[in-house]
Amino acid sequence: IDATFVGATNDRVETLTEALSQLLPDEKRRERVGKAGEFFQPLGTGKDVPKFLRYKIPVRNMHMTKRDTEGTINQIWDARFENLEACKDKGEQPPAFTEFVYDFLQVRYGKFPGIICQMGYNLMDGCRRFCDDADVELFQLLVQGEISEDVVIDQNNLIERVKKLFRRADINLHSGSVTGGIPRALFDKVISQTFPFKSRMRLSVLQSAVTQEHPTGKAGGWGVRVPLEKGTVFYDYLFEEDEHFDQGPFLEALRDQYVTERKEFHCMLDDNLKRLSDTTGCLSSDLCKKAIATTDPGLPPKEVHRLWVAGMGIDPPCDPPPGVPIGHRD
Repeated sequence: IDATFVGATNDRVETLTEALSQLLPDEKRRERVGKAGEFFQPLGTGKDVPKFLRYKIPVRNMHMTKRDTEGTINQIWDARFENLEACKDKGEQPPAFTEFVYDFLQVRYGKFPGIICQMGYNLMDGCRRFCDDADVELFQLLVQGEISEDVVIDQNNLIERVKKLFRRADINLHSGSVTGGIPRALFDKVISQTFPFKSRMRLSVLQSAVTQEHPTGKAGGWGVRVPLEKGTVFYDYLFEEDEHFDQGPFLEALRDQYVTERKEFHCMLDDNLKRLSDTTGCLSSDLCKKAIATTDPGLPPKEVHRLWVAGMGIDPPCDPPPGVPIGHRD
C-alpha cells in the first residue's frame, strides 16, 4: 500500500476522532489528559492570546516533525501572500497575521475549535523545537509579536533581489543569454557589491557556501550537488529546498545573517536614539532620521525615510511634532 495514502488516511482518522471529541462535555474531555508531555496546557481565551491558540482544554501533543512544521509554515506564507495581494487589489486592509493563521487553519480543518487549536499548539511547539531554522524562527517571532510582518516580507524581497542580481550578471556576461552559471570570481564580486557593509567573516560564509552540497530540488526525488563545478557557480541550486523543506547552506546562511543583523541593527539604533535624545527622552524628526542613518551609513535616503515612517507609525505624508518621545517607536 502506498505510504502516502496510509499517512493521509491516518491523518483523516485522527482529524475525525478529534472532531467527535469536541462533542464531549468539558469534564469528560479533561479525563482524556494523560501523563505529562502528552498534552499542552492551554493559554486561555484572553485577547492577548493569538486567536488560533485560544482554548481552555488541554491540547494533545502530536509531536509535529520538522518537515511538517516547515511545510505548514510554507503553506501559511503562500496563502498569506495571496491574501495580501488580493486585499491590495481590492483596496482592503488585510487581517492581522495571527487572525489570518486562524482563518487558514479553519479553512483546512473545518469549524472545529479543538482541531484548530490542536494544530496551532503543535505548530508553535514545532517552532520551539526547530527554531534553529531561520524560517521557523521568523514565524515564531512574528506570532509572539517580537517582529512585524514587514520583516518577513523584507527578507523575502532580499532573497529575490539576490536571485535577480545573479541572473543579471549571467545575462550581462553571456550577451543577453541566461546560462544558469557564472564564474566563481563574478559570484564573489556580486556578493561583495550587494552587501558592502557585511563583515569579512559573513561574506566568507556566503561565498564559501558554493563549495558545499545543496539540494537539487528535482521533482520525484531528493538529491544534492555542489553548485561550484569547474570554476562555475550554478546559482539556482543555492535557493533550492529538499523534500523536507530544508534549505542549502547558502540560503540558510543568508536568512540567518538577516535575522542576526536585524537584531544588531536594533541594538545599535536603540543606543543612538538614547545618545541623541534630550534630557526629557525626546527626539526631533531630523534627529530620529540621523540616528537611523548613523546606525547604517549605507542606507539610501529613501530607505532611511521608510524606516523612520515605520518606526513612528505614521503615514508617509505626515510630519511628527517637534519632539517625539523615544518610547513611540518600534
